[in-house]
Amino acid sequence: MKNTLIINALTLASIALAGYSITLYLDKKPPAIIVQPEAPTEKIDSGDAAAEFAFTTADGEEYTLQQFEGKIVLLNFWASWCPPCVKEFPHFIEIAKNHPDDVVFIALSSDVSEKTMLEFVQKLEKKSGEKLDAENVLITHDKNEATHKIFRTYKLPETLIIDQDGIMREKLVGADWTVEYVEKIIVELKASE
Repeated sequence: MKNTLIINALTLASIALAGYSITLYLDKKPPAIIVQPEAPTEKIDSGDAAAEFAFTTADGEEYTLQQFEGKIVLLNFWASWCPPCVKEFPHFIEIAKNHPDDVVFIALSSDVSEKTMLEFVQKLEKKSGEKLDAENVLITHDKNEATHKIFRTYKLPETLIIDQDGIMREKLVGADWTVEYVEKIIVELKASE
């Protein structure tokens, strides 16, 4: 009887340990970014210039942020596993389509793999019935970790609104903003040219 209890206890402990080990193995690289939407916007008082960085889009085109001087840039830090990011993504596409000559939407994905990011984009395209890529919609996988290393963004989603001179004007934190609010900022920036 004693031996049976000991064997059963050891068996249960082994099963629990195996389950824990499998969980750790499958979750090798958990996302390093915590999703905690806070205030919808933050003014950037310093008027700092956006940091220089280069990126390659999903279709293999190479760009630098500075190439878009003269346009308003919506630099979005996102990931497909982030529910608020998924919620706001179509809104940025809409804004970019409303301003094809004045606005560039750069979606900088923190997904663990580019494949995951591309699957998300394909689902959105299938749902909307149209291609997302346009001259002013650039979707890129953050292979060089500019999100963390250059822009010090650790919570998703965040979006920097960068003016025509490359100056960061506002930061949208979380997805609790409206298209009308961003449109208003764009109109104000266009008027200040």
